[in-house]
Amino acid sequence: MNKVLLVEPEPSGHHFSLYARLFIRAFKGDSELHLLTSETSINHPALDILLVESNNKLTIHYVPAVKVLKTANSFYLLYKQAELFFKIRNGFKKMRFLGPFSEIIIINLDHIDKVLSIFGSPFGKNYYSGIFLNPKFHKSKIGISVKSRSDILYQILFSLILKQKYLKLIYTVDETFYSFIKSKKLKYLPEPYDCIKNKSGNISSDTIIFENVFPILVFGDISYRKGVKELLNAYLLIKTENIILYFVGVFSEDVKVLFEDITIKKLISKRKIIIQDGFQTDLQLFNAFSNSKLVWVGYTNGFSGSSGVYYQASYFGIPVISNNYGLLGYLVKKNMNGIVCDVNSPQSVATAITNLSNNILFYKQLSSNSLLVAEKHSPNNFINVIKYQSI
Repeated sequence: MNKVLLVEPEPSGHHFSLYARLFIRAFKGDSELHLLTSETSINHPALDILLVESNNKLTIHYVPAVKVLKTANSFYLLYKQAELFFKIRNGFKKMRFLGPFSEIIIINLDHIDKVLSIFGSPFGKNYYSGIFLNPKFHKSKIGISVKSRSDILYQILFSLILKQKYLKLIYTVDETFYSFIKSKKLKYLPEPYDCIKNKSGNISSDTIIFENVFPILVFGDISYRKGVKELLNAYLLIKTENIILYFVGVFSEDVKVLFEDITIKKLISKRKIIIQDGFQTDLQLFNAFSNSKLVWVGYTNGFSGSSGVYYQASYFGIPVISNNYGLLGYLVKKNMNGIVCDVNSPQSVATAITNLSNNILFYKQLSSNSLLVAEKHSPNNFINVIKYQSI
């Protein structure tokens, strides 16, 4: 029987449970499944989802957690990448008694990509693959982000990874990166949505049923980089009564402070702002998206990558509102499935939301375009690419 090892250096975000679940779905029929991950995932609700998907045949191995300060500079982050790299390498050494693995896949290469180019593979003479979720160094050259002093260095480091003898493939969910880098070792992997269907028609106990309102959903890891502060500031300028904000997901501690503001508290008490804090089950995810009219993906703080929430919105045919730069800005403009604006301008955001909520024909066109995006990013498309490359 083939042995497959999934490696998740730092489990976080929507992709952890979704990507790992799809990998398990791709290999579970004829493979022995293992997951090597950080101790931070212990008691993480996503692990229960993965165990159910694998019919409780997923063996989980842990490495010590690496604590990273949020206010960190590049050298500190590089040091922490190295620390995590060596923990993974040591964790893999302890698994040698299991014998050779037919597939080793790093689910999120971004956590160790810089040091991977310096120290080589953490898996010895075993072939491995990985997913590069948010490459940045190419974006200024294609005009979707500002130039960074690190771009040239990071491009050199990435080229060193591609030259590694035991690297099998690097997958990227960024179509612009795939077009930019010419290498047989780089493959495009369509970022998937979670194909959730509420066949039973059930609703979770905390489900809110909206009537005659226009809910704007903020979903997933509710952190500063998701533009929460910017959305709240814009919302204070909106005069349309039926527009409400709907926050569903895990709130970071620094974001929770924003909701202690007296004005925001009043809006919460009037149910103009709805909050559901915590990790969301499949049923809760389904109910959150199916109850929403617009999805916020207005990332800030220099974030220029993609978002699983963007593709989840497409599955439900919901338009999005995004910043006007980075990969998300590029995708929304290209696919015409939402609106882009300067999220740092409260008036710009407020105007964009108000105009869309009042224009039914325009809204329906954006919704139709969202469904077209979903056709290319189904979970089956993701699984088929993985299966084809593993042959």
